[in-house]
Order: sequence, then structure tokens, then C-alpha cells
Amino acid sequence: MPSIKWLEARRKAQAVQNLGQAPITPEQERYLTVVGRGAQGKVYEGRPGQVVKYETGIMPGSHAASDGEVQHIAANLGIAPKVDAIYQVVDPDTNLADRQIVQQDIRDQYQPVSHYLDDVKSAKGQEARDFAKRAILLEQAKQLGSLNLAGHNLTDRYPSNYGNIGIHSMTGRPTQLDFGYREILEDKVAMANALAENVKDGLIRAGLKDEGEILDATVGGLIENARSAYIGGYNGVGDARAAEALDVAKQGLGVLQKIKKPLATPAPTLLQKKPDPRDQVMSRHLQLDMQKEPDSNWALNYIMQQAGTELPELNTSDLAGHTGLLEVQRRLANMRTSEKQRENMRDLESQRKRYGLNSQEMPF
Repeated sequence: MPSIKWLEARRKAQAVQNLGQAPITPEQERYLTVVGRGAQGKVYEGRPGQVVKYETGIMPGSHAASDGEVQHIAANLGIAPKVDAIYQVVDPDTNLADRQIVQQDIRDQYQPVSHYLDDVKSAKGQEARDFAKRAILLEQAKQLGSLNLAGHNLTDRYPSNYGNIGIHSMTGRPTQLDFGYREILEDKVAMANALAENVKDGLIRAGLKDEGEILDATVGGLIENARSAYIGGYNGVGDARAAEALDVAKQGLGVLQKIKKPLATPAPTLLQKKPDPRDQVMSRHLQLDMQKEPDSNWALNYIMQQAGTELPELNTSDLAGHTGLLEVQRRLANMRTSEKQRENMRDLESQRKRYGLNSQEMPF
């Protein structure tokens, strides 16, 4: 006759075997090892190399019916754990679902963000911890922007929710967890808006506040033009403005992806106020063709106009760790240069020569 110990081991093995393939009964649940908890369920240890996220009574408003599918998209982008299987049962009477997502177990390589930052602080101090946090948020902005282009925008992310990312113990790179709360980006306006917000946040985390504000305001102006056209019945114009807004946001993401780490010290800001998306200077200049006007620097001149003063004097210490932002300003906006702008650029070039700097070292 089998011993009690043997029977318990067999039941536990059977419960793990059923994960992701059959409903979890209360009897089986007592044999499973819980490795995580959330608002809608638990995470169990599954077969070797796998964990199973089990959620019960999921409300339709959380978009939970396709969480696993969105995570699968994110995994293919390299920003989330791999999804191996999804098992779901919907109650026809309540329309609520019980779902299991069988996914990659990343616990050996990743740790909670709070633990990672505490380790950095213990080893290198508070300043290093602050820099590591900015680096995590920069990388997260890149990841969220990539997912935006696939039609989804994740909400309740770090730093507002510490439990929705894991940090690689060696590289410090984040991975996205929990896809229950998100927005579906159904058109170009929604996609451009979400993408611009994430790119703006990434640029600010990188220490480039002015570039982030200008990108956001430029895309915002185009989106407002698109919405006004739609309201007025000019759908063709609205579609064109929406496409331009998305194109600007995509170019911003392209620039953001090239920034490997934040500036040690954020670049000096010249903007005295946040640009108004309705500013006609912003909304008028829609072309971003680098081939047509390679020497135009509208973004720089816009900053100078907003600052209302001459450029401050710079020294090489202001530029330590800089990432070549002339390309950023060129990509964000473009226009034909006026005589006044050419004069401004000649003055700027004089400052560059005075301090022995080249164009790629300027902090704006």
C-alpha cells in the first residue's frame, strides 16, 4: 500500500502537470507553490523553467481576455517573458474568465526593481542609485514605445507600480510583467499620442528635457490639427495630419533608441515654459525631410525664442557624457531658415569655435 508521503508527492506532481492544461481545483491548489501574488490572482511554480499566472473572475473591463496575447507580442519584441501556453475558461452565466498563462520563469536572472536599486545604493551610494533608476526608466520608455507601434500602451508601470517590471541582475535592463492594464491604440492619433508621451518621458529621463517637451508639443499640435479636421468633416486632411503626427513620434523613438544611457547631469534647459501644442509656429512646420533641409535647426531656434535671451556660455564640463543631440533637434522639426535664423546659427558656430566644440557636442 502506497505511503501517505508517496501519495502527497504524486498529487503535487499531478497538480503541476495540470497547470496550463486544465482548471485548477481547490484540492490541487493546496499542492502548488505560490511564487507571486497580484490583484487578480497568483503565480505558481510550474514545470522546470516555467511559472503559471492564474487569475480568476476577470472583469472584461481589464482587457484581460487577451493579456497572454499581448505578452506574447511583447515577448517577441524582447521586452517580456516568453509565453508558452494560455488556458482559459469563461463562465457563460457571468462572462467572467479564469485564465492560466504558462510563461518563462525568469527568477534566476531577474529581481524586483526595489531590490536591484537597494543593491546599487549599498555598493555605490545614493547618486548611483538615482542614475540607475533613470537608466531603467529610459529603457522602459524605449520598450513601451516599441509596444505602442504594435497597437498597445501599457499603463500602471514603474515607478507608479513597482511590481510590473523585473530587472536583470547583471545588466540592469528591465522586462515588462503583467499586461492586465493597458490601452488599445485603435488609430494613428491614439498611437501617435501614446508614443509621443513615452518618448518624451524617455528623453526627460535621459536628461534631455527640452527635446522631450518640443517633441511632445510638436506631435500635440499635429494631433490637434487632425482632430479639428475630423470635426470639420475634412477626413483627408485629418488622416494626413494624423500620419504626420505618427511619423514625428516614430522619428523621436528612433532617436531615443540610440541613447544608450542618461547624461550624468541633465542638459541645461532653455525653455522657460512648456510650448503650447496650439502654437502656430509648432503646427505650421510639418515637414521632417532631412534630405531637403539638412542644415535647418528649427528646434534650436524655437528654444532660443522661448528663452528670450542669448545662449548661455558653455564649457566642456557641461557636455560630459553627451549623446550628440544635433541629430535630435534636426529630426524633431525642420523648416527653411530665415536670415535671422542664419544669423543665430553663425553666432552659435562662433560659440562652438570659442570653446573648441563641434556640432555633435552641443547640449541641445
